[in-house]
Amino acid sequence: MEKILKIAFSLIMIFSVMACSEDSSSGSMINASMKVELFDTTDNVWKKYGGFCDIADWHPAVESCEISEENGETFRLLTLADGATIKEKHLGAGDVETSYKYSIVEGPLPVNNYVSTFEVQPEHDWINVKWSSEFNASGVSDDQAQEIITGIYEAGLYSILEQN
Repeated sequence: MEKILKIAFSLIMIFSVMACSEDSSSGSMINASMKVELFDTTDNVWKKYGGFCDIADWHPAVESCEISEENGETFRLLTLADGATIKEKHLGAGDVETSYKYSIVEGPLPVNNYVSTFEVQPEHDWINVKWSSEFNASGVSDDQAQEIITGIYEAGLYSILEQN
């Protein structure tokens, strides 16, 4: 019963979407950010979800993830449920120890210059799991690109919330 109450509380009170868009015709970047708050420890959450290829274990759209090294740099190749692939480059740690940054190198998403941060950070009695990015729209409007990226974050973070 306690777990159900925690999930309900998280869904109703804590689930937050913070997304803002600027006119890309001026060259401004689009920002998307989403977080969920979990009642757990930073170590537990990071161990479950923080590895660069752990996304295959928690994101419903990702069937598999393969790590590769090219010229001393780390990449992951995500294979999606529809067979499409996304190649992403690991850019190192983010601003907190339990975070990483990455960029999309190639894939079907309608974005360019995509750089994202995935982080797990304690706050009061809970843990924030935050996924955020900056990018330009490519072939679609800013609003459409932002909606697609936010939908990806929502599906993944909701899955983490359900698993925890």
